[in-house]
Amino acid sequence: MIVTNDADHHNGFRRIMMALKERGWARSDIDRIKAWALADNLGMILSDVKRYKTDGTLLEKVRALYMVRRNGDGWKIVTITEIKPPFLGPGDIPR
Repeated sequence: MIVTNDADHHNGFRRIMMALKERGWARSDIDRIKAWALADNLGMILSDVKRYKTDGTLLEKVRALYMVRRNGDGWKIVTITEIKPPFLGPGDIPR
């Protein structure tokens, strides 16, 4: 999904959250974050996340890779990619 403005971002995020809630999602926990600086204004973040249902059971485990860039005084996400098992992603960090 390409996001070109704030309205696109809001609508895309809303669709993702609605789809998660339809699957019974209630909350997420971040198990690991690993970050790499690639340049002064470019970075990469690896994140392991567990998503839980409303009854407290595990919905799924997700490993995601974010490319980020500096935009003024803050950082913006450029891309989000899920790393599917059995692949480990950058750094070959065990799951």
